[in-house]
Amino acid sequence: MTSPQGAGAWKRWSALLAVAATITAGLSLTAAGAHAEVQLPRAGAVPPAADGAKSASGSAPKVIFSEDFEQGVGSSTMLLTQYVGLNGVKYRADPEWVSAAQCNGIVTNFVAPTAPTCHSDQGSVGELAYVLGQINGGDPRTNHAVSAWTWDRSTTPGSVQVGSVRDVPIGGTDRFISFGVDAAASACSGFAHPSLVFSLVDGGRERPVTDSAIDPCTTAGTKAYSVGGHQVRGGHFVADAALLVSNDAVGWTMRNRQGNFSGNDGAIDGVTMYDATPRLANAFDGTTPFVGESARLTFTVQNTSENGAKSGWSFSDTLPDHLVLSADPRAETTCAQADVAADGGSSTVTVSGGLAAGAASCTVTVDVTSTTAGTYSIGADTVNDHTGIDLPETASITFLPEQNELVVEDRPVLSGSSDAVADLGEGIAFAQRVTNAGALPVTGLEVEGTNGVVVCEADDLAPGASTDCATPSRRVVQADIDRGHIDDEVGATARSPLGAEVEATDSASQPTTASAPAIGTSVSATLEATDMPVPGLPVELRLSATNIGNVTLHDVAVTMPGLVGAGVSCPQDELAPTDRVECTVPDHALTQADIDRGSIVFSDRAVGIAPDGRTVNAEDDDTVTLRQVPSVSTSITANLASSEHDVPAAGDSVEVAVTVTNTGNTTLKEIGAAIQDRPELAVTCSAEPLVPGGSTSCTVPDHALTQDDIDRGSIVFSDRAVGIAPDGRTVNAEDDDTVTLRQVPSVSTSITANLASSEHDVPAAGDSVEVAVTVTNTGNTTLKEIGAAIQDRPELAVTCSAEPLVPGGSTSCTVPDHALTQDDIELGAVEFIETASGKDPNGESVTADDSVTVGLDARSALFLEGAWTPSDGKPVRSGDEIASTYEVTNTSNLVARSISVQSVEAGVITCRAEELAPGEQTACTASTPRQVTDGDVTVGHVLFEAVAIGSVAREDGAVGPRGAVEVRSNEVEARFVVAPLPADLAYTGADIARTVAIALGVFGSGAVMLLAVWLRRRRREV
Repeated sequence: MTSPQGAGAWKRWSALLAVAATITAGLSLTAAGAHAEVQLPRAGAVPPAADGAKSASGSAPKVIFSEDFEQGVGSSTMLLTQYVGLNGVKYRADPEWVSAAQCNGIVTNFVAPTAPTCHSDQGSVGELAYVLGQINGGDPRTNHAVSAWTWDRSTTPGSVQVGSVRDVPIGGTDRFISFGVDAAASACSGFAHPSLVFSLVDGGRERPVTDSAIDPCTTAGTKAYSVGGHQVRGGHFVADAALLVSNDAVGWTMRNRQGNFSGNDGAIDGVTMYDATPRLANAFDGTTPFVGESARLTFTVQNTSENGAKSGWSFSDTLPDHLVLSADPRAETTCAQADVAADGGSSTVTVSGGLAAGAASCTVTVDVTSTTAGTYSIGADTVNDHTGIDLPETASITFLPEQNELVVEDRPVLSGSSDAVADLGEGIAFAQRVTNAGALPVTGLEVEGTNGVVVCEADDLAPGASTDCATPSRRVVQADIDRGHIDDEVGATARSPLGAEVEATDSASQPTTASAPAIGTSVSATLEATDMPVPGLPVELRLSATNIGNVTLHDVAVTMPGLVGAGVSCPQDELAPTDRVECTVPDHALTQADIDRGSIVFSDRAVGIAPDGRTVNAEDDDTVTLRQVPSVSTSITANLASSEHDVPAAGDSVEVAVTVTNTGNTTLKEIGAAIQDRPELAVTCSAEPLVPGGSTSCTVPDHALTQDDIDRGSIVFSDRAVGIAPDGRTVNAEDDDTVTLRQVPSVSTSITANLASSEHDVPAAGDSVEVAVTVTNTGNTTLKEIGAAIQDRPELAVTCSAEPLVPGGSTSCTVPDHALTQDDIELGAVEFIETASGKDPNGESVTADDSVTVGLDARSALFLEGAWTPSDGKPVRSGDEIASTYEVTNTSNLVARSISVQSVEAGVITCRAEELAPGEQTACTASTPRQVTDGDVTVGHVLFEAVAIGSVAREDGAVGPRGAVEVRSNEVEARFVVAPLPADLAYTGADIARTVAIALGVFGSGAVMLLAVWLRRRRREV
């Protein structure tokens, strides 16, 4: 083979084995993640089941054969085909897997001598044996293993790496057999891995146990080990399935599907055959049913602990006598490829199927029942046929005998009253409650009674359940009253689950009302509808007699004792219970005495004879109350008297009048009236009694209006009239009248503004304007919240008195002074528009406006100054240069714009600023100096003249801007004497870096004074 270490480097490890003690002393052996417990992973391991999805694993599979390759080998090395195991067991392999030259099929350990033909790789094989010793828990140094190194030659994929020569007894037939092996491999990274599969030879036919191969490098459960600095992976692996075999002895074969010699470096040990036959377990659901009920029976196929796949097991269980499958057994299974035969009513359950890989168990569940009480057991003796499964232990269930009992309760039910007595005409029925007091359900319930057909709400009753039944309701008749009671008897029958008849009976009695003769009477007196009775009005009388007992009355008669001439006539003299007879009697006419008393009483008496001869009687009376209606009414009028004012004003008069009327049916005395809340308006009425329908006029003084009346907008006059009725009751009435007062809120205002004294002879920005505001109430209502505001001038906050302003009143408001702005001066006037306001008593605002304008005088003037160089006072000569500068000052109170200086001699003059506020200055400079020419020499001088020109918004004294008004400054000039140049001097030019000559102008005259002109000449150096 070619290993990761290379053929030479890896093989050279065998040379070190000659000094085994030294190697052993220096060797570092580590099992990555190793622990004492030997794990049993399986090829093609199934992932763990979800929590709760499988039951716990069963018992471990039974070891029926195991080979550790330790029989009679000592410390020697031999080929697999030379090895003889316990009891003379021998092994076979395909030739390519028993080759010392390829290091294949050598039984060796870590300290065994090197095989001469195995090159030096036997040392590496020894390391694999060492790791396998760690895996199986033996001494790693002396543990023997079978090599499979494939030095440099590929093998046939699927060839036999090891197999039994003769069959191995398995202790019985129809058993599930599985395999395990300890396997290790190196070169797990980047090289071919061993791929090991097991087969059984059953009856001469080789059958694979599973399709899943064991790969020591990757199969679940493998671990990493380190030996001599080399990495080895390995573990104990169990196949993920077991094979059902029919013979009692089988052979076995392990094949390697890997044929590539690059890698495929391994060794095996601990070849093991397992009996992994599952076991059957039976269990009932734990209930104790009654006969006829069902219980749940569960057959559990319990896997062995490796949880390998097992297909082909079967069993048939015959239930004991009298225990059968329920009519609907509800057969269910969790087993793989299961076939369940469980017919309702039969006693046999036959199941065949399998366990899936990873399944700890699977179940088959059915319902069973019995009609015979007793305890029933199933176990190994009830299984009449089974394959590939061990027999169960015994499980039992007890069916209890039927416990039947029926209870019926009968009772009367009355409708129409709340007492316990059946009255004539009242509804009566009999109600029953039937209860299943037994332990089993009953069906087909029927109830019969002596008071008609009994109808129940339910026909079937579970244990402890009840149903309500009832007869039809009927009326209590006179015969029931005569007997004094009503009787009922009922019988209930039903069937048990097994058809037994269950019965119960009961009875009930209902007392009726005792005989009780009685008569009632009624008298009714009715006065025809009227608000106030008067003499002669008729009172209608109605009489009646009623049998209010429970027997018939004879010789019934009605009379009205004490009422003269009142003959009573009744149409019949016999009354059955509840019957009523109406009798007639003439009307009664009212008298004044009746009205004076206020009421009249009418009485009657009725008699009758019961069948047993007892006389019964009754009396009644009715009172007609005659309504006395003392009543009074009043009216008050109020009107504004004529006055000299166009609108109501304080002091004007209101004329008031009061009238009192008797609107009742009794005479009233002590008539009086009063104006409420106005004690000054004393009312005087006549002292004479006032008959019904009569009226009297009372006198009232005039009312003088107040300002509060006007501010309210109206004035209410309320009067209260009183009188005394004959029975002493006081009657009263009220009325009111409102005089609406016209409100005319109005305000006026005035504003004044004056220019305050200042140091300036014409107005200038910053000067003050004094402003004053006056507000006057010109209406007839009081005004509140007096205020004023200067429009568009929020800085001029107006402050007025917070006191209300009465009609005709005025208040002066304070206003801050207004500081003039340049814009004001530019306009030539400043205007103040003021709005005054106030609120009338209704909260409505009234306003007034006023305005004032303050004119502002204007003065427009510019002042110009000039300066020229040279200025040393000496004459200038042809060729000299004269520079000029100017300064313009705005001496007006208006902004000067478009500033310029004009001078013919100076040429183009440029000013720094073209706009000057009042008092501002700007400097102007000629663009180029003026050069003295020969022509100037002829003239004898150079004359500079200059004037400043600008524009302002308006002319002097004008109000409001007119546009651009030109303004000119004073004129300035400067004269320079020009002298001829001597012949012996060269011209050097003027020195302009010295003193500047200043020409001052006289305001308004245009005259210029030349203070000094100096010229300096320099002699030219020759």
